[in-house]
Amino acid sequence: KEINGIEYMNDGDWVESCTALVESHDGSWDIVNYLHNINKRKKIEKFS
Repeated sequence: KEINGIEYMNDGDWVESCTALVESHDGSWDIVNYLHNINKRKKIEKFS
């Protein structure tokens, strides 16, 4: 939504939704969901 020549974007509240807006190098915008991405991570085994 544009307000007085300024693009307004709202992705919610980080504390409640754990989402953030990120701009790519090509100028496109995405919403990143931290909780969704953290579940994809794998545990790193300890090296001895």
